[in-house]
Amino acid sequence: MPNNAIAKIVLAPNRFLVVLIIAGFIAAVASLNIISIAGRSCDGYRTDQTVEIFDIKLKTEKAKTVADQQKGLGGRECIAPDQAMLFELGVSGKNCFWMKNMRFSIDIIWLDSENRVVHLEQNVNPNTFPKTFCPKSDAVKVLEIQAGQAKNLNIELGGKLSL
Repeated sequence: MPNNAIAKIVLAPNRFLVVLIIAGFIAAVASLNIISIAGRSCDGYRTDQTVEIFDIKLKTEKAKTVADQQKGLGGRECIAPDQAMLFELGVSGKNCFWMKNMRFSIDIIWLDSENRVVHLEQNVNPNTFPKTFCPKSDAVKVLEIQAGQAKNLNIELGGKLSL
């Protein structure tokens, strides 16, 4: 009997060590998952062209069809700081936008035929739907970017973007 007691005492620290290693492994995996959620990749975007704003290049997906334009960024999980969606509307006008099915805030930039900023809405929240956002002046293109990027990139009314 005394030999068993000694065996149990010797095994107990080993079990503790195994449990400690497993717990550490679980914590490490969990922290990686948290990091990947916080810094998640915004995959699923095409790069149809590059938009350059003060030497910063944005990988830009064009909303090519009417259906694409109506959907816009709706249903997507996120947009990265170096991504954008471009709407080439074809006809100059006061084209309004909404936040239907959006899951994140964005900046919306209306451009004229010379790519000058004619209107800007910043940090537009998904909870604003069904409200529409309309430019004060006619625009022929609209660029949607990550919320806060217009400020970060010093985009202002009258500024010209390189498309």
